[in-house]
Amino acid sequence: MNIEEKKELLQSMAEVLKGTKIEQMIMIAEEGSKIVYKEVEPEPKKGEITAEPKQEEVKADIIGKALKKCASFVWGNAAYAVAFCVCRDLCGWQDNASYFERQMQQQGIVFPPGTINTTISRNPFMKLNVDKWDGNGVMERVIKLRDEFQQQVGFAEQCKQKA
Repeated sequence: MNIEEKKELLQSMAEVLKGTKIEQMIMIAEEGSKIVYKEVEPEPKKGEITAEPKQEEVKADIIGKALKKCASFVWGNAAYAVAFCVCRDLCGWQDNASYFERQMQQQGIVFPPGTINTTISRNPFMKLNVDKWDGNGVMERVIKLRDEFQQQVGFAEQCKQKA
């Protein structure tokens, strides 16, 4: 393939891929080739709703205090995954179970490492946003802990408005 053909191919690819988000691209380049990559966020179209700005993270001490107040709703170590999901979906926390476990350990709430990931893998509904748990066959004790924990964190009114 000569240079003109390659150039034509790349230009046609650019038109086809316009507006497409590419997660992964594998390219094989000839020796001495220069490859330039630039990730660009598309500008919103006129009248298009843009994503809400990321909410500020609720501090770990508030989460720890709220979780301690919910102790009567905690049936075992797996219950802490409910709190993790609320933190992930409503409190601005990163989707990182190990981070959650470390933060809770610093608050005096200790459970075996890997508990959150194991619980989520055994309960696929936990991959959904906590607002979507109702009506998806989620156990009543999970819903009660979620609601009480949200109440203790101070999200009760916000959560009712979302529903």
